[in-house]
Amino acid sequence: MWLESEAGVGSTFYFTAILERAASKTASHSPELEGRKLLLVISNDFARNSISEYASQWNLNIVSSATGGDARKQLEQNAAFDFILIDISLSNEDCLDLVQDIQTDKKNSSAKIILLTTRRHKADPGMLRTLGIAGTLLKPIRLDRLYQALLVAHSGKPHALKKQPASDPALHRPLRVLVAEDNPINQRVATLQLGKLGHQVEIQDDGQGVLDADLDQFDIILMDCQMPIIDGLEATRQIRQRELANPSLDPIYIIAMTANNQEDDRAACLEAGMDDFISKPVQLAELVESMNRSLGIDNEGAPDTSDSLLLDESHLDQLRGNGQDDALREIIGMFLEQTHDQINQLNEAIEKKDIQITGSLAHQLKGSSANLGARRLSDTFSQLEKSAKNNDLSQAGVLLEVIRVTFDRTRIQFQTLLRN
Repeated sequence: MWLESEAGVGSTFYFTAILERAASKTASHSPELEGRKLLLVISNDFARNSISEYASQWNLNIVSSATGGDARKQLEQNAAFDFILIDISLSNEDCLDLVQDIQTDKKNSSAKIILLTTRRHKADPGMLRTLGIAGTLLKPIRLDRLYQALLVAHSGKPHALKKQPASDPALHRPLRVLVAEDNPINQRVATLQLGKLGHQVEIQDDGQGVLDADLDQFDIILMDCQMPIIDGLEATRQIRQRELANPSLDPIYIIAMTANNQEDDRAACLEAGMDDFISKPVQLAELVESMNRSLGIDNEGAPDTSDSLLLDESHLDQLRGNGQDDALREIIGMFLEQTHDQINQLNEAIEKKDIQITGSLAHQLKGSSANLGARRLSDTFSQLEKSAKNNDLSQAGVLLEVIRVTFDRTRIQFQTLLRN
């Protein structure tokens, strides 16, 4: 290293670095992209030409535009495009106006739209899904991430969430959550919060642990962005690459946990392939909303966080303290065992269409659940009891499934409570 300096003018530093050629991650490109039509709508000449040169390696048919007006002409004059990359910073044009025009154009309405974003622009995942945008890329564009974004858009992975009816029993079951977090205190907090919601939790200390885990055993990953060995962003990229390489894999829902609330951090999460993000320290209400989104539940119509909780612990306060902890444990154990047996009896009564026994068992279970603060479970038993009183068991099977999964979650929360 050396330098040349002149007073009043400045200094020039020189150095020599010997670098090895990096192996290309996309050397053997997928034939799925060959022959596909790509429209680039990017104002910056250098960026547009560079991306065009990159993408030509994958045998794509590429058309370039520098303005929204020219892009509209290309959309009209050419056959339908498969992919459209639009710079969010288009000159003299709101890129979302162009997106809406594309969505209403019969010929190109099925084109996969990817937004090129900057660190200054907010990219809300809910808004992107509403607009039908397939993904985002953070500028400056890297070749491997461009390639992955095109494959993700083409394959439809990751998630295209569908709204679920509130009566669907699957919405009430315990979720299997993998928490990737290296801070022991944060691990403990996440375990308590998820246990309070009735979900099963497993902890990994770093991204490598997540990659080594059997992800088929989980519904959701809560991924800390900053971890040792492999951070959350890189772990997510590798997970998405695996899913793309194996069409039989269903993409897992990944929620980023980040202490940095800057828009560039959120954009980086989306670009890496995460589905959603929540801020640290994690607030229970925000966690509930994010997990609702993973199930396709509209949060505007969802119950308040207080109504989402399985247990009202104020009902247990009279049994706490003053040396009565053993009594509390005994009562909870009796409740879990008795309820399990009575739910099986309830199943037999419903199969036999025995309205009297169904109503009687539902009434007993409603009361015992309410006495221990299992509010949501008690409410569901109440619905079944009301159906029996009306001599109508047409929905009893569905309610029984909701009862089973709600009881599973309630048991998890009771077990969490007893451990603490």
